[in-house]
Amino acid sequence: MIDFIEWARNQTRANVIGICHDFNTTTNINSFNLTRCSVDGQWGSWSSSPCSVSCGEGIGNRQRICDSPKPSVNGKDCVGPSMETMICNLGECPVDGQWSSWSTTLCSVSCGDGIGNRQRNCDSPKPSVNGKDCVGPSMETMICNLGECSVDGQWSSWSTSPCSVSCGDGIGNRQRICDSPKPSVNGKDCVGPSMETMTCNLGECLESCKESDKKSAEKEAISIEPTISKCHNTQQAI
Repeated sequence: MIDFIEWARNQTRANVIGICHDFNTTTNINSFNLTRCSVDGQWGSWSSSPCSVSCGEGIGNRQRICDSPKPSVNGKDCVGPSMETMICNLGECPVDGQWSSWSTTLCSVSCGDGIGNRQRNCDSPKPSVNGKDCVGPSMETMICNLGECSVDGQWSSWSTSPCSVSCGDGIGNRQRICDSPKPSVNGKDCVGPSMETMTCNLGECLESCKESDKKSAEKEAISIEPTISKCHNTQQAI
């Protein structure tokens, strides 16, 4: 009987004449009604499956319909799912570049204000698959300050040194101060003495004053303080 149905479907003539013998039965073809035959359903083609992403791996669903043909006259339904979910891959995604962290800034000086440069690389990640490059500079120049610099002390000028006598040979002391500048921020102190003692000569004395000035010079040497000569009322500096 199945052979007959297939044969009947393929006929183009309007009138079918003859007798069909199948399964020990005889059927008049003219009186056969095809609409009474059961038809099992068959699946149509799968639909295109859109992917859930525009690049990389995603998920896609595809569908098919049981209409090629539809089941009829108690025919069997299509076997299997009408929808499938699957993994789809649309190729690598573009990766935009990102900057790494800034490098340590090296200052141009060891103390005080200076200039420092720092760098960064476009590799966290690098741009790939037509991704965008990093935006902004790869190097920056800036002012850096490493704190106050140490200052070594320097001597001031020597003070004027008064002589211990007003005439003849005497002794004079002169001083200086470590304040030009003063040492600061662990700077070194001044090197050398802050006071010097030296001989001085203010020219020949009158005979009557020599002995007095000699005694004054001896006192000066002992006390370090300048002594005014009793022979004269003025004290002169060297």
